[in-house]
Amino acid sequence: MSCFPLAYSHGHPIMFHEMDNFLDPTRQFILLSDMHDMALAIAEMLHKMGYLKGSIVIAAGDMAGTGKLGSDGDPIDVYSYFMEHAKAFYFVQGNHDYFSDACESLRNSDGSLCSLDRKTVDVGKLRIGGVHGIIGKDKPDVHKRPTDVYHSYLKQVLKRGLDVLVTHETPMTIDGKLLKELPLHLFGHHHRNNILETAKGGETSVCLDGRVLFLPIRSDV
Repeated sequence: MSCFPLAYSHGHPIMFHEMDNFLDPTRQFILLSDMHDMALAIAEMLHKMGYLKGSIVIAAGDMAGTGKLGSDGDPIDVYSYFMEHAKAFYFVQGNHDYFSDACESLRNSDGSLCSLDRKTVDVGKLRIGGVHGIIGKDKPDVHKRPTDVYHSYLKQVLKRGLDVLVTHETPMTIDGKLLKELPLHLFGHHHRNNILETAKGGETSVCLDGRVLFLPIRSDV
C-alpha cells in the first residue's frame, strides 16, 4: 500500500493511499472526504496523475470551503469536474457543503443520480446508498439534521439492502443498532488513525476524513 501527502488543508495533510480493493476488485474506485478548500485542486491533481480516468469516485462530504477554518461553500464545481473526468461520480453532502438543486439533479452518463441522499444505486454487484449531512441543530443552507430526523432517513435507505452505506456522519454518533450487520460503511467528518475498522457485529467502517483512497482493479481477476 503506497501512501503520501497530496496537499495540506488548514495545516493538516490530505493523504493519498493506494490500497487493496475491498469494494469490488473488478472495478476501480476513488474514495474521499473532507477536502474542504483543497477539493478542486485535489481533483485536478488526481486527473493529471492519471487516477481519475476509469475510476468510480465516491465522496463522503465537505468538498467545498474557503481558506478560513470552518467555512462553508458550494461544491458544484468540484462535482462537475469529477463527472467530466471520472467514469462515474456519487456523493453525500457534508455539513460545510451548501445545499442546491443543481447538485441534487446531477446525473452520470448512464442516467444515475450522483446524489446518494436517501437513494440507492447499483454499481455492478454492489448496492450503494447514503444520507446527507450530520446530526446537529438545524443550520440554514447546509446539512445538519435533528437526531430523530437523521435516523429516520437512515432507516429509509438501510431497508433497501445495502452493501455500502455512505454518510458524512460518523458511526460513533449514529445509533449503533442501525448499523449492525451492515457490510461496509464509508464516512468522513471525524478523523481517526485507522482507515478500516471492523466491529464485533462484523460491519466494517472506513474513515475517509482528509484521505483519498485509490482502489485499483486487481490483476488476478
